[in-house]
Amino acid sequence: MALFTDISAQSPQGYYFSIRVIGILTIKVLYRHFMEQKPLKFIHITKTAGTTIEKIGEEAGIEWGKNHGEYGAWHRFFDRVPQEVKRKYDWFMVVRNPYDRIISEFYCHHGGHGFSLCHSPSCHTPEIFNNFCKKKIKYRSSTGDHWSEQYKYLDFYRSEERRVG
Repeated sequence: MALFTDISAQSPQGYYFSIRVIGILTIKVLYRHFMEQKPLKFIHITKTAGTTIEKIGEEAGIEWGKNHGEYGAWHRFFDRVPQEVKRKYDWFMVVRNPYDRIISEFYCHHGGHGFSLCHSPSCHTPEIFNNFCKKKIKYRSSTGDHWSEQYKYLDFYRSEERRVG
């Protein structure tokens, strides 16, 4: 069996995307999901195709990410989710190359500089990009937001996550 599996799909908006899945982890999660009948839930990390995944789930009648009320705040770190909620479900998340993610955040319409009204190339210099990113990273939320590190969405104290790999 291959260590990685590539899955390609088309979003509801017509965008094509690919996700590389680690095969062993996928098998463990799917086995537990189907054998133990635990619902599969989604941890949304910003700028990692999360909104598309939530929309696909919503169209299939699945409450993932922002549509899952028990999880709490939309981009909340997983270690802040109550233990009874964590144990009740199997969870998955999608991560992205950190450099690509930061560039996407810069151009994001949720507070990114590149989405501002300034359409001049002089507004998009490396110096402006670096200063903007430094400021956003310095003042990021301690509970999870658009500028939080992806690894903080893991809960390192859960035994299942320590054994994977």
